[in-house]
Amino acid sequence: MISVRIRPVSLVTGILTRLPGGNALIRHRRDRRGGTFSAEYCYSVWLRHLMFAHQVGAIHGVPPVVAELGPGNSLGAGLAALLSGAEQYHAFDLVRHGDLGHNLVVLDGLMALFRSHAAVVGGPSDVWNFPSHIVTDQILARTLNPERVEALRARLLSLDAAHTGSDYLTYNAPWVDPGVLKPDSVDMIFSVSVLEHVDDLSHTYQAAFQWLRPGAIMAHRIDFGAHEHATPWNGHWAISQPLWQIMRGRRPYFINRQPYGGHADLMRRSGFEIVREVRHIDRSGIQRSQLAAEFKAISAEDLATRSVYVVARKPL
Repeated sequence: MISVRIRPVSLVTGILTRLPGGNALIRHRRDRRGGTFSAEYCYSVWLRHLMFAHQVGAIHGVPPVVAELGPGNSLGAGLAALLSGAEQYHAFDLVRHGDLGHNLVVLDGLMALFRSHAAVVGGPSDVWNFPSHIVTDQILARTLNPERVEALRARLLSLDAAHTGSDYLTYNAPWVDPGVLKPDSVDMIFSVSVLEHVDDLSHTYQAAFQWLRPGAIMAHRIDFGAHEHATPWNGHWAISQPLWQIMRGRRPYFINRQPYGGHADLMRRSGFEIVREVRHIDRSGIQRSQLAAEFKAISAEDLATRSVYVVARKPL
């Protein structure tokens, strides 16, 4: 049986957030550590979403209106969506990040990647050719037009001055009100390792359902690991709720510890039909006998699901 260990810094950090100024200090340190600043990463994240949705027959072409949940310090994946042919991009985050100036650097890197039809990288052994059958040269001639790029660059420079602005790019942080977008106005919503941090998943899935047009999709990669707060990878499911609350402290977000079955159930309750789910199974973690009381009913498959890529559709 593998022993469960809590990472000391996670426990100490949770305690510090309860002290005056503790959360602000931790947020500042987190912002300085950086985010998804790599143009190559953002380029591949968006194109993998786009390619997979095509492979499962969920969409055709490039979705005109795209929304991202939890972009973090970088809007790079959304910029990649705009450069691949999307007409509008809406970003939604729980916390407004203070330094978004690096998006200009990411934009320049993305343009170079699209111009060269760079390969799409998913890992050391996962490399795909540029999807020129989806993102055609005709599309790129329009999206990489200097006038359009300069307008996009100007919009990025104004992000710190306003939460929303032009029709084609909005940044909403913090957001709690689904009314910031018109119902039935979005063609695709996506996220990467975000939904495991959302406290009110029901609210989020219901908002996504409200925003999407009938027949439109959402695509998410959800990570169910302990995010280094505990070992082994699923050791967080062995920690009692009182201790977990101490670890969380007053952080604005943490890990919600919801297994995939809970996500899938909430998606269906919100009205979605799941088109495809691809689980990453890892049976190297804790055993059922080690689970905390609130997770005793978890399914064997969910206990071993380290991550999932899921595509869900709003019915016509």
